[in-house]
This record gives sequence, structure tokens and C-alpha cells, in this order.
Amino acid sequence: MARKGCCSQKGFVITLFVIGAVLLVIGLVAEPGLNAVIRSVIKKDLMLTSDKSQFYPVWKSTKKIPIYMTFYMFNVTNPLEVQRDGVKPHVEVVGPFNYNETREKFDIEWIDNKEKVRFKYSRIFYPLKRKCPPGVLYPDFECTIDDSIKITTPNVALMGLVNIVNNVPYESDLMRKAVLEIIQDFLIANFPTEWTFVTLPARELIFGYNDTILASFNKVIEDINHSVLRNSSSKIPLLPAVQVQTNNSMAIREKYSVEFTGKSDMDSIYSFDEWAGYNQTLPYWAGTRCPKTDQGKKWIHQANMLNGTDGIAFQPNINENSHIYAFSEDLRRSALLAYETDITFDSIPLKRFVLDESVLANVSTNPAQCAFDAYAPYGVLNLTNAIGGPAFASKPHFLDADPVYLQMVDGLAPPNRTLHDTTIDVEPYTGSSFRIHDRLQVSVHLKPTVGIAAFENITEAYIPMLKVDEHATVTNSLLDEWKAQVGIAIKAKTYIRYVGIGAGPFLIVCGLVALFFYIKKKNKREPAYVGIQKDEEAPLLYDD
Repeated sequence: MARKGCCSQKGFVITLFVIGAVLLVIGLVAEPGLNAVIRSVIKKDLMLTSDKSQFYPVWKSTKKIPIYMTFYMFNVTNPLEVQRDGVKPHVEVVGPFNYNETREKFDIEWIDNKEKVRFKYSRIFYPLKRKCPPGVLYPDFECTIDDSIKITTPNVALMGLVNIVNNVPYESDLMRKAVLEIIQDFLIANFPTEWTFVTLPARELIFGYNDTILASFNKVIEDINHSVLRNSSSKIPLLPAVQVQTNNSMAIREKYSVEFTGKSDMDSIYSFDEWAGYNQTLPYWAGTRCPKTDQGKKWIHQANMLNGTDGIAFQPNINENSHIYAFSEDLRRSALLAYETDITFDSIPLKRFVLDESVLANVSTNPAQCAFDAYAPYGVLNLTNAIGGPAFASKPHFLDADPVYLQMVDGLAPPNRTLHDTTIDVEPYTGSSFRIHDRLQVSVHLKPTVGIAAFENITEAYIPMLKVDEHATVTNSLLDEWKAQVGIAIKAKTYIRYVGIGAGPFLIVCGLVALFFYIKKKNKREPAYVGIQKDEEAPLLYDD
């Protein structure tokens, strides 16, 4: 019986060691294998190789993830004093103007052996039906005020005209003076009431309006180019339409865009290969003041490169060191996003990305920014060519910009990072954006111009025109889908790892303790004669 008990104790110790070692090995080495399984499942669900892809409905339409645009206008309360006396502009915030943004892809076809998908798409804004009660202000996303309310703001069309004329490299001061005299005479004769500021419905200031100055002045510009500047290498370009935000743009409806499907390379999934007919390179950033060297040409080429996705999703397996890009059709450029911090959303771990500081740098810190005409104080993006006037984009309330901007305007509250920063919260395994706040402000550069009465007495300022928050949050149904598929696999992996790493060493320690007591008990059971000499001729007594 004693022999049987001894064997059972020995077997128990061995069993503890074996189970503990196996669990420890599983805890240490199983994670890479489980990660490979999770990646395989995610790849299958995310690839856009057919309309059967699980992500296809989210990619095709915003019906799955509603997107909203929240605008706030800056109303100038002292326009006469600004123009006549050169005092500092004072602004007040008016809003919210809330719109439901719908994006719908159509004419979809797969090309290049399903490596890419080609499509056209619409992007339309509809005002919310629910009207805000009096006193509602930021950040209410559930209602809107009437966008027919009139706002006083800088005259972007007139300022665009003056800006273009001022930036022409005239061959002499006499030539410049002659051009300005023609413009001034034209304005007095045809637009005697056209001044530095205009008062228009918010809807027109946001989505564009047909300014009579633009329509008629292009004819004057043509006359100037053929008369005063006929023998000059410098010409005045024609004025574009004034439009801050496109609505149902024909460019994206009529011309194809192309994205990668992720079939061969998941790192490029959803990234644009073409946008609105432009193949990999955009035409918007001329960098006219960049060095006329190979390096200068390289900077301009890089500024116009089409990089990144539309921001709804990125490549899977995102981490703190990931470089992700988003292309903004409103800003006409790609932007690098930098990791900021880890957060949780509905108990799901996410990684928050923000605009990299290089996006709004100027030439003093990064000479390559000459491609974006970034010669203003840091913190803004020059949108003059995109909007049709001297307009600059920044974070709302000039967050992270040179303090000089805030000093130029009264009535603008100090920036608040929670309300004014652009943030994209990405689920790292799938690369899906669970929450987006794409925030920016458009300001107009007002500066004095001798020879144009409306601008002779003003003081230079960057006057905020509007701020906007394009925002979206994943729906509860998509959250449930994620939890039922990816979430449960991640939990299983975590449990297996913790059980292996936690229980394995514990059982090994238990085995060591059991071994200690087993050896101790065994030593007590050994006979007393063990170790005594058995030689029959050995003496029974020893001398000291």
C-alpha cells in the first residue's frame, strides 16, 4: 500500500509539471498563431473584391454610418468701422447649421483582376428637419437653425479679385498702377455699393453663390491682358467661382475614382489610386515660389500626390507607429495622421489619430511647404486657388496656430482642444474608423490695398468666415457585428494567453511545492540502517 501511495504522489507531481509547462507554452506561443487566424478572418471580411464583402455596404453608402456636417458662421458685427476706420473686426458665432451628408457610390466595376475597384459617387447635403430652440449652441448635432439667416462676412469675390491682381508680377510700378486704376473705375461705375463686406444667407456663403462681380469682371481682365499687359509676360488669371463647400459636385459624379481592394496588399486597401479622373497626381498645388530646382519640383510633386483613404477606414493592424493618410476632397490634398493616444469606446479599445503637425507648418519650419504657398504664420493652409479668394483653412479658433491670428480679431473664444481638434478613433485590428470629427475653420485674409477704395483704410487681419465639423459615429448594429466576430476572437485570444501565462507558472510552482513535500516524506520513511556498513568483519566498537 505504501508503494502504491508513493507512486500516486510521484505521478501527481509529474502531472502538475506537465500541465503547467503545456499551459505556459500555450500562453507564450499561441498568440502569434491566433493573431494569424484573426488577420485571416478580417482580411476575408474587409477585402472589396466583390459586392459580397462584409464591408461592401459600409463602403458603398453612408446609410450604414451616417455622416453629418455641422457649420457655424462668424458674423462680423462692425463692418463699417473695419472698412472706414481700420479698427479690429469683431465676430460673433451663429449656428448650428446641421446637414446630413450622403455619399453613394455607383457605376461600380472591378478592374485589374480585382486588385482595384472603379466607381463614381455623389456627395449631397440635406439640412436637418428638426429646428433648434433659441439659445442652442455648439455642440448640438440634433437640430439646425434656418440656413436662410443672413450673415455679414468678408467679400470673398472682391477680395479674390484684389488678391489676384496684387499677386501678378508686374514689370513696373507704372503698369501695376494702370491696372488698379482700371479696376477702381470699373467698380465705381458698375458696383458702387460693392464693399469689403457682404451680407448673404448662410446657405449661399457655405455652398456658393454667383457673384455679379465675377461674371462681369472676367471680361475686364481679358481686356487688361490684351491692352495694358499685351506685351508683358505676366497675365491676370480669370476669377473662379466663390465656393467654400461643394454640394453634389459634378466632378465626382461624372468622372471615375479608383481604390485598391486589398486583394494582394492589405496595407493599401481603400486607398485612392485615382480621384475624379486624376490619376495618382492632383493639379491644385503649383508652388510658384518654390525653388526652380529638382528639389523644388519634387516638393510640388509630393504636395500633389494622391495618398490615403477617404477616412472611413484604413489598413488593418494599426499601431502607434502606423503612418496613415486621409485624402480630403474639400482641402484638395492628402494629410498625414499621427497617433495621439489610446481610448475606449463602448468598452472597445481604439487608437486616436490627429493631424500631424507638418500638415499646417509653414516654410520657416519646413521649406517643402512652399508647394502649398505656406508663407503665412504657421497653423493655416492656403486655399486661395481652391476657393477663389484669399481663404485659409486652420483648426477652429486657430488651435495650434501662431497666436498672432487671435490678436487680429475680437470676439473669438480661445481654442478648446476637445471641441476644435480633428480626431479619428480607429479600431486597430480592422482599421475601421469608429468615430470621426474632421474639424476646420475657413478664414479670409483681409489686407490693405492702395488704389482700391474699399481696401485702402483697413488693417490686416485673418477674419474667420465659418467653422465646420464633419462627424460620424459607428452605429450600434455595426458595433454588435464587430463584437460578435472580431471582439469574441480577441477575447478568446486574451483568455487563452492569460490562462496559459497565469495558470501555467502557478501549476509549476504547485508541482515544486508538492515535490518538496514528497521528497521530505520519502526521506522520513527510509529505514534507520541505511548508510551503515554491512561488512561482517567490521568491529562492533570503535576506539575514540
